[in-house]
Amino acid sequence: SRPLFQVMGDRLYYMTNSAPNPEQEGAVHGSEITECDLLTGEQREVFSSQLHTHTFCAQEDEVVVSLYVDDQSNAEQVRVIGLASGETRFTADLANTSAEVSHWPAYLDGTLVWGELYSPNVWIPRLRMMTAEGRRFALAEAGSDPCFVGSRLVYETSTLHGPASV
Repeated sequence: SRPLFQVMGDRLYYMTNSAPNPEQEGAVHGSEITECDLLTGEQREVFSSQLHTHTFCAQEDEVVVSLYVDDQSNAEQVRVIGLASGETRFTADLANTSAEVSHWPAYLDGTLVWGELYSPNVWIPRLRMMTAEGRRFALAEAGSDPCFVGSRLVYETSTLHGPASV
């Protein structure tokens, strides 16, 4: 999964996943995203769950987290967590049981964009979008690395036989 960490201003955010070791008492399944103030060294937990985190993206006053729903499939859920409050602002199931999610999702004001590796033989994801009204559709057949710049969505498109473009 990527990224495992992200720097935003003077803050470092990083994720950890854990799984029980039969020889270690008290170990549990779960994940955590931690914020570290690079000026003071102080750390605080931003998010934790008994589900494993696939990836995350910190942005302004929130963190977008994708979580595996269980350890039996690729199915994922996305949550948007307020950095100051730690409260969940948005949740969406990606309905991707047969497709692995590529990289990280992008989120802005209720709109969610993510890439799905819809076939084991395909290395370029299909970019999917869910609007703030809940409508879902394929945005690009070969797209990845979505991010919002202001209110605009920017992503990379690829082909199997040519250069990538943005």
